[in-house]
Amino acid sequence: TVGKTPTTFDPYGQITRYQAISMVVRAADDLQHDLLPVPSADWESESGWTGDPTHGANAARAESGGLLDGLDFSLDPYRPMTRGEVAQILHNLIAKLTYASNPLRSILFLGFNVQQPPLDKPQVRLALSLALDRQAIVAALGIPGSAPATGWLAAGIPGFAQINQGLLQPTSQGAQAAAALAAAGYPGGAGLPEIKIQVLVSQQALADLIKTQWQAIGVNATVVLVPWTEYWPLLAGGTDLYVFRLGWVAGFNDPYEYYTLFRTGSSWNFTRWSSETYDQLLDQALAASSEADALAIYRQLEEILIEEEVPATPLYWF
Repeated sequence: TVGKTPTTFDPYGQITRYQAISMVVRAADDLQHDLLPVPSADWESESGWTGDPTHGANAARAESGGLLDGLDFSLDPYRPMTRGEVAQILHNLIAKLTYASNPLRSILFLGFNVQQPPLDKPQVRLALSLALDRQAIVAALGIPGSAPATGWLAAGIPGFAQINQGLLQPTSQGAQAAAALAAAGYPGGAGLPEIKIQVLVSQQALADLIKTQWQAIGVNATVVLVPWTEYWPLLAGGTDLYVFRLGWVAGFNDPYEYYTLFRTGSSWNFTRWSSETYDQLLDQALAASSEADALAIYRQLEEILIEEEVPATPLYWF
């Protein structure tokens, strides 16, 4: 019906040009909020779209944003929109969105079984994390579109600039790693039990790189290749689990997607790590009254994961 903006487009119904344009404008805002310009205070006199303050403003935005290119503006905006006109608007929208991408949304990381000695000591886990040269790993593996991870939140996710504090460097932080290992009671690696790096056969190159980098601080590690059929049972309940490799692809563009991995009871938390404080902070982030408040809480979660508890450590984003 004229005057009401439907939520779906029915090509056989009486959807006016105004209504259809408003629908596309709303879709554009959802896909990329800054794609279309905000109308000026004088949009009505400047654009000539009159008669409806809501649809007219949307039409003015669509026109100035190039979504109406190729259409006849002399047509009555209250008449039904044709399929051809809808196709033209959508074509214009898609053309403007082609450049918009969201790189580095995924993360590959090492998990530590925190119940397995010597990984039950946070300082040992911190030492293993700091000893890694993520930049060298990315260069050696040659994975297109990847970048060394300097935190848990992937660089392509909104909030990255506010949350990432540079707690991890792209290259090895060897001196700090050695200090953490000594603080755990293993100066230079003396007395440290052997650590297993358990990966699939296809991940041996990565595991060998990690083993070599850990040797630089005195850590004796061995690479164990695990068949695919045995890998997931090992992660889920294996008593011999030490260090494992895993990847994560966010379901939506929000920091929560990354930090919920380590919530108590999470189906992806194979580290056996649990923290009531962490879980409470995660709940507070979800209930935060503002984006700024939520981001401040996620910064606290980042510190817990990177500097304090280290149940896992990020390797690279992709």
